[in-house]
Amino acid sequence: MHVMGESSVVLVIRNTFLVLSLIFFVFSAAFVQADEKNKAQKLEELIILAPKAELRDTFADVMPVPTSKFKVDRTEIDTINSMTIEDTVRYAPNVEVRRRYIGDANGVVSMRGNGNFQTARQMVFVDGFPLHSLLRTRWNGAPQWNFVAPDETDHVNITYGPFSPKYSGNAMGGVIDIFSREPQKEEWALQTTGWVQDWELQQSKGNAPGYKTFFAHGNKIGKLSYYMFYNRLETQTQPTNIQTDTSIGGNKGTTVTGPVRFMDARVRDVIVYSDDGEENSINDLFKMKMNYDFSSQFKLRGMIGFLDRHRDQLNVNNYIRDSSGNKLWTGNVNLNGTQFNVSENQFDVSKQDKQDLLIGLGAKGKLANGWNYDVALSTYFVLQDIARDSDENPESSAYDGSGQLTEFSNTGWQMVEIRFDKESIGSSSNLSFEGGYHYDHARMKVENIRSLPDWELSERGAGSLNNSSGGETDTHGFHGNLGFQLNPKWDLQTGLRTELWRSFRGFKHESATETGHQLSRMEYAFSPKLSLGFKPSNEWDFRFSLARSTRFPLPEELFENVDDLQNNSISSPGLKPEVGKHATIMIGNYKSKETTQLNLFFDEVTDTIFSDQDITNGVTTNTFVNINKVRTFGAEFITQRRDFLISNHDLSFNVSYTNSEIIRHDSNSSTEGNQLPRVPEWRAKFQSLYHISNQWDAMLAGRYQDKAFGQIDNSDTLRGDNGQDEYFFLDLKTTYRTRKLNASFGVNNLTDQLAYTGPHTFPSRTYSIDLQWKFL
Repeated sequence: MHVMGESSVVLVIRNTFLVLSLIFFVFSAAFVQADEKNKAQKLEELIILAPKAELRDTFADVMPVPTSKFKVDRTEIDTINSMTIEDTVRYAPNVEVRRRYIGDANGVVSMRGNGNFQTARQMVFVDGFPLHSLLRTRWNGAPQWNFVAPDETDHVNITYGPFSPKYSGNAMGGVIDIFSREPQKEEWALQTTGWVQDWELQQSKGNAPGYKTFFAHGNKIGKLSYYMFYNRLETQTQPTNIQTDTSIGGNKGTTVTGPVRFMDARVRDVIVYSDDGEENSINDLFKMKMNYDFSSQFKLRGMIGFLDRHRDQLNVNNYIRDSSGNKLWTGNVNLNGTQFNVSENQFDVSKQDKQDLLIGLGAKGKLANGWNYDVALSTYFVLQDIARDSDENPESSAYDGSGQLTEFSNTGWQMVEIRFDKESIGSSSNLSFEGGYHYDHARMKVENIRSLPDWELSERGAGSLNNSSGGETDTHGFHGNLGFQLNPKWDLQTGLRTELWRSFRGFKHESATETGHQLSRMEYAFSPKLSLGFKPSNEWDFRFSLARSTRFPLPEELFENVDDLQNNSISSPGLKPEVGKHATIMIGNYKSKETTQLNLFFDEVTDTIFSDQDITNGVTTNTFVNINKVRTFGAEFITQRRDFLISNHDLSFNVSYTNSEIIRHDSNSSTEGNQLPRVPEWRAKFQSLYHISNQWDAMLAGRYQDKAFGQIDNSDTLRGDNGQDEYFFLDLKTTYRTRKLNASFGVNNLTDQLAYTGPHTFPSRTYSIDLQWKFL
């Protein structure tokens, strides 16, 4: 933590000493324990506590999963600094969640050759209900992670690519399935977690504390089981943006001090003159789940979650000082002989209030003649989403309280999934089937209101409409998959997914009386699948899979047209759907204490939907375009070991290589041959877990990601602001468990590495303490 009066040198020495002391203490104890002779009963308990080694049998399905897969179970989740649910996949192969801070609502996910602004290519479910956005992509299309608490989670299954006909082309990257626990008896639990990070950015520094409180109750009474909880997460963050000017030159203007001149990632001469200060974020989640087993023919499940979110950024740090030490907010200014310009609205403060409701209802059971069914209905409502911005900074003499708001209304989605399966068709036990029907509907409306007399309190009617836009999409899909067990070693799957998609009721209004509408469209898609598996022995598993996929545009990509001074979006109602051809080869070797996997994959996508961006004078303009052809190939190596080198030591390691290249782009041919933005070539991760005793373990883990490009012209070749930096983060956690209480201490970003993802920095070194009580 930052303490007033302490020098940065003292802070570094103190923090380094604490961290090194902890590491020395934990691992010294570990190696002392390693030299002792373990009792047989003790070793059995340690194996139970260790992460599961075998992965092939952890995905129960009617037929073999036709794609590479990875599982994170409950014991592994407990060893990770799991403040929020996306932490559970932090060390999964070729997966990245770009999280700017703990509790970030914009935690976008990237898998394989898909950038983290292509969020529509990854699907996320909790207990079969969707968390991925059916509305938006890029940074504001992140999955609704905050509807799930890591403490309610039993395990997470990850599958890569669109090789199962169960999933649409939105699974081009993959699918993350989160499964929550079901109580088997009465239970009460309380968890509290606290954290703090020291941060320093340009001319600002401070510390950002936060905490999470989780209180849960569950029970199973006869055929009924239920689980309810309240999760509150409140945190302060490091500044998430800085204000820069690239249009510098001349030698006029008021002489100032404070701003910093540097070369940004795009090799541009830049002056940074402010940052947006600490962000305060509060998430309150109320959630209840119920299961009732009427009989083996009918098992009912339900879920309802209410999420109340508030964030504000009210402490903008203005670096600009005149000769008298006063802050300047507007005009031409001069830094060491170089002129640049600033305006009042570049120092605005903001806040957002958002309330969401997620409801899911499902049923499954057995039908006659060996058929099984599973039905899931879900709906997501945006009850309120209002973001407010001031026109000037409250510290400025020009501040009059005026401002604007951006509001989402009549926004949400519904989804229906109906699936049937049978392990044997007719008299043949070697033929299986899985198929069903899918429907989704999404709608969005966004409005920008300006000239509010009071930016914080004025109702929308007090201002004037600047613009509004929105529209709807829906999809009907049918899918089927036949599985043939050719002989004890060979199996074959052939599947097809066919879809009908519409976009309709699109509009773009720049006045309250305008009634114009966007283009309405209808598209069809046929997506065949093929998978061949070979298991020569219990230890070896080979599989080759082919697939075609179609990913349709989302309402944001088609309809959103917003101008809020510093961020413009231009609608693209004529966007074509993405169509991909995919192949993967999987090789797995499974033993009782070790697994090894090698995955090779190839994707070729036509009409890739890409957010093209221009930043001029601090104003960001986005529009979605189609890239004619993008080709991706890569490989993943994954290994897990128990008792690695020494007893009671578990090691998990994975490394991936991805090359994603723009082959053809007719509207911007100069980019052909460039790397697709936000897709790094290399990712590598490891977890080293030592069981010091039955009650005490220690984990050291690392995440490496190669530098990627953030711009389609690949101009961001340097590190720093507006770059996609290379990073290597080390994390540490040690946990002591008793029957009623678990206590842990963790550190994320142990070496305090500074790395940028676009205009944002990743969190600095963060210390955390976690306590969990179980009352029954």
